[in-house]
Amino acid sequence: MHRVIETLCIFFYKEVTIIPRIIAGKYKRIMLLAPKGLDTRPTIDRTKEALFSILLPYISGAIVLDLFAGTGQLGLEALSRGASFVYFNDYQKKCRDIINKNIDKCNAHEFCQVTSLDFKKAINIIGKPVNLVFLDPPYDCGLITSSIEKLHDNDIIMTGGLIVCEHSGNEKLNEKICAFKLIDQRKYGIAHISIYKKED
Repeated sequence: MHRVIETLCIFFYKEVTIIPRIIAGKYKRIMLLAPKGLDTRPTIDRTKEALFSILLPYISGAIVLDLFAGTGQLGLEALSRGASFVYFNDYQKKCRDIINKNIDKCNAHEFCQVTSLDFKKAINIIGKPVNLVFLDPPYDCGLITSSIEKLHDNDIIMTGGLIVCEHSGNEKLNEKICAFKLIDQRKYGIAHISIYKKED
């Protein structure tokens, strides 16, 4: 049954460009650009609404890192809801260009920095501590654990800060990774959301 659902989802993504949008806050209803295909896998509105309901107490004034940003929609949603600054990174240059265009649509360049680097290099150049990290890398490549380890090594996440990971059900994550403890886990269709918090 799961394979049937995944096949239908792949067909849907190949045939239609999913157009993400900002769903709440000062940029509400702004439609964002997204490339066709599976490469960026935009988070659907229902999942995003549920996720940001969980994150609501952590958003106001937050400094955010959207490490595998794709279209930039998660970072821009956070900015729309009260985050103070967002670092965006995506290794694909076509994604970097789309992120910049989406930031233009929100008139938000003053509050953003965009890079197109390997994730480890991107973490190395973060200029200030962050409160909230979004990790939505390609599924089943083991990048979530290695990203969290690199974030820990660079010590750029404040105590109490969150790492929000989107992954497939095939990718099993440990209850604790370095200084980060798993505090919540949800399933939305084929997407799984795991949230880690930095302990004291």
